[in-house]
Amino acid sequence: MTGAPLAILLLSSLIALGFAAQATDGTPKGLAPCPSTPNCVSSFAEDPSKALPPLAYDLPEKQVMDLIREIVESSARARVVAENPLYLRAEYRSRLFRFVDDVEFALDPEAKRIHFRSASRTGHYDWGVNWRRMERFCQRLAQQEGITITRARAPFENR
Repeated sequence: MTGAPLAILLLSSLIALGFAAQATDGTPKGLAPCPSTPNCVSSFAEDPSKALPPLAYDLPEKQVMDLIREIVESSARARVVAENPLYLRAEYRSRLFRFVDDVEFALDPEAKRIHFRSASRTGHYDWGVNWRRMERFCQRLAQQEGITITRARAPFENR
């Protein structure tokens, strides 16, 4: 294949990948589920040992995402790796062995909720690292001056 057919194939593949990434990365329901291992915490987890409730917000989505990005960027060994107006994915590295944890945040504008997931990429146990990270993150977000962010009940808590 050469010339125009190759260019059309390449362009259509890139467009399809862009739509697929947006469909899975841009919505709270697109957050990956927690694996069976205990090294994950999520606002969508039904297992109480992996579940933290989502946060409620009453700010414009851009302002909420700016706050999330600011907290991630000020965290040690963390970097933003993907972002759109309603979604942010970051990688956190452990100090000693440089293990990578994947952290995702997704806004649900209709429910005004911040959903999240933090999981170790490898291994089985994390000794509560992901849980403590998300607890600290939620506390820092809720302490922002002039911002009212309150905890909301997770869907599984209503059962």
